[in-house]
Amino acid sequence: MESGTAKWSHSGSLDNWHLSSYRKHSGNYSWYCGLESTSYRKHSGNYSWYCGLESTHKYQSYSNGQLVSIPFKVGPNTHLKFWHWYEFTNYGSDGLHVIIQRQSSSDTLDYIGSGGALDSMLNIGNDWLEEDYDLSYIPVGEEIQLLLSFTADDADTAEGIYIDDVNIEGENITGKKEVKLYNPVPKNNLTVYPSPMKDFTNIYLSTASNGVLSVNIYDVCGRKIKTLLKGKVTRGKRIIKWDGKDESGHLLPQGIYFVRMAFSRNDFIENKKIVLIR
Repeated sequence: MESGTAKWSHSGSLDNWHLSSYRKHSGNYSWYCGLESTSYRKHSGNYSWYCGLESTHKYQSYSNGQLVSIPFKVGPNTHLKFWHWYEFTNYGSDGLHVIIQRQSSSDTLDYIGSGGALDSMLNIGNDWLEEDYDLSYIPVGEEIQLLLSFTADDADTAEGIYIDDVNIEGENITGKKEVKLYNPVPKNNLTVYPSPMKDFTNIYLSTASNGVLSVNIYDVCGRKIKTLLKGKVTRGKRIIKWDGKDESGHLLPQGIYFVRMAFSRNDFIENKKIVLIR
């Protein structure tokens, strides 16, 4: 990650993404989402990306940080490659979603993290490992971005994940200098992941203009069970985290639920299904 932060942006409700020299695959740095104060892991060079707390080298409970690349155009035989080092708790839903942000949708390529039902005192992890994702299914010339979304629940934490040596390989790969989600025509949009969810899911909202927005959770019978947002909003993107609880704070049983986004401008309404597992 020796090019620094110029080709990346990051945000979130509890965003600790930063360049770290604590662990790296090469060079001096990697990306990390957490808190730290020393230098340790990178795959190459001096830095890698990490999402955690480097004073303790652990990520925080309720972490929610999105690391986004600059836009680039897909060429023939394009592959996304990067190296990662990680340690997560065995039990829970802490982890990293690897997402391709496309012109009108998003594709979740992978989830790296917790997900077992074993003793929460045990951790899972690996030393530096390379991932390789084939992007040849995306039409040549389409402009996309890489989105790395790190989230954690309210339970135990571990060291987390470091990202290093991110490369887009293929023919005729081009990049742009600006760092922003590709959205040439502002639009209203609703995206939910993960689904199925266990402890929480992230609800991504985009509004094309200022207006009144409501976001509610419904059961399969159409009963409203939770209001997540209601009021005036400005044009832009936002993230809401839902923990699978109703209006009274009670855990809901597993099953199928729906999130509904209703926006006053143009009477926009969109629904997405959420599968809740326990």
